[in-house]
Amino acid sequence: MDNISGVFEVLKKVNEKNNFNLISNQILEEELDNINDLAEINDKLTHVLHCLSQEQEREDLRNKLVELHLVIADIEWQYDQLHDIIRQVIGNLADGLDD
Repeated sequence: MDNISGVFEVLKKVNEKNNFNLISNQILEEELDNINDLAEINDKLTHVLHCLSQEQEREDLRNKLVELHLVIADIEWQYDQLHDIIRQVIGNLADGLDD
C-alpha cells in the first residue's frame, strides 16, 4: 500500500509546483483521510488471508471469502479515488495549455 501513498505525494508536489491550482485543498484532505484508512484495510486483508489459510467449514470459508471480496472492494475504491484525482489533474493541466 506504500505505492498509493507515493502517488499521492507526487500529486501533492505537482499541485504545489503549479501554484496549488490543480487539486483543491478539500480534495487533498479527503484523499489523505482515505490513505490513512489504508492501514486498517491492510490489517483486515491480512486477517482475512490468515483465516483463509486455515482449514475451515464450508460456511466459514464462504463467509471469509465474502469478507475478502469486501476488502478488495475497499482497496479498489481507494485506487479509484486516486485515479479520479489524476484525471482531474490531467484535465486541469490541459485547460492550462489553452491559456
